[in-house]
Amino acid sequence: MLGSRSYRVSSRRGEEDAAVDVLLSSARGVIGAFRLLALAGCVVIATPAAGGASTPQSASSTALLLVIDQDSIGTGGPNSFTAADVNDDIAAIGRCGELPFFDTHEGDSITLDTGQVGDEGWFALTTIPGNWDAAGPVVGDGLRNYVGNPSLPYPHDVGRGLGAGRNPESRLDKIPGVTPFHAAGLRALMGMTACAVVYDGDISIARP
Repeated sequence: MLGSRSYRVSSRRGEEDAAVDVLLSSARGVIGAFRLLALAGCVVIATPAAGGASTPQSASSTALLLVIDQDSIGTGGPNSFTAADVNDDIAAIGRCGELPFFDTHEGDSITLDTGQVGDEGWFALTTIPGNWDAAGPVVGDGLRNYVGNPSLPYPHDVGRGLGAGRNPESRLDKIPGVTPFHAAGLRALMGMTACAVVYDGDISIARP
């Protein structure tokens, strides 16, 4: 269950291709707590066993929130994902329910592609826009408003403009500080606990 999880953003800075204008639009869902185990042209993640400690509450145990696109998790790939496995058939703005494949593979090690230089598949949020904090329903907690409560039905209690409200995409455009993970950045994640929002299509990096 991700609904009660606390999140944090990456503190990584200085990557040469930091994004200046990113649209986070149609999402497939989320992956709950996982750990990176290995890197060799791809990553292997370990999902928690059923009943494991997957919802850390203290500030020191908050999960790093990542963003992943179809270059890593799409139909096919090393796991032969079907559309139903990764919600490819029901992707929508603000969709943050657990991806079915990962929900039914608790305790497994799963190999994922990470894209390639210039077409990366894993990204870090290095800052949270102030309007996410103001979007509600939890004023002052932009990450929680962005992810919502994945255990609830769609749109998962996300904030206005983050997948809900009269203009559900209004706070998802021109997101600053989204940077792609290259090999060194992925290695730095080894052993860390992370969660991810998975997007349908490519996350486009606007380089100056």
